[in-house]
Amino acid sequence: ELVKAFPSTGGRFQIEPDASSGSYFWGAAPLLPAGSSVTVPHWPESGWQIDAEFPRHLPLPQRVSRQRDLGDSIMTAIVLAPFAPHPVEFTELGRLRVQECERVEALRTELTRCGARVEERGDTLRVHPGPLHGAEIETYNDHRMAMCFAILGLKVPGMRLKNPACVKKTFPNFFQKLAAPPPHGLGVLLRDPSTGRPLAHDELLAT
Repeated sequence: ELVKAFPSTGGRFQIEPDASSGSYFWGAAPLLPAGSSVTVPHWPESGWQIDAEFPRHLPLPQRVSRQRDLGDSIMTAIVLAPFAPHPVEFTELGRLRVQECERVEALRTELTRCGARVEERGDTLRVHPGPLHGAEIETYNDHRMAMCFAILGLKVPGMRLKNPACVKKTFPNFFQKLAAPPPHGLGVLLRDPSTGRPLAHDELLAT
């Protein structure tokens, strides 16, 4: 039955922050020097979003499901997986294939470009532990690809993103948050990949 109209009055409503966007900062914590911590402010202890479970999956277990454990934030977990002490299997990823890009293939391709060993079997990715190196990352005009690989730069020197401005779709001040000094950001230095010159936030989004 369709929902019928009903009388209502105005009021104040508390809207949860976006948990999948929070995952980039929760995921940044294990990439920072030992003893560092990252807090996502205003986040409730519990919420309706499956991606609110992201901190509970750190350190990464041996298996993570897109259906049962995490939503879009599983992309962040996949990018972190080479730093786990064991192989991590990410299952039921079919939904990722029909979003902004073919994300399963994109994640495998770009992680491999950074030196990771990634196996794709059906809708499962198995990521093996191992060192990474910097690379030029194709973002496929996908905001989540850009943000996932941006946080790798906290630990892997030489990470370069094509079309970083695609983050404007959902998180236009993402790089501003990365670059802001603590306690309001992570203090990341953003550079022009061609010259090494430091970039202001607006300059980065214009590239």
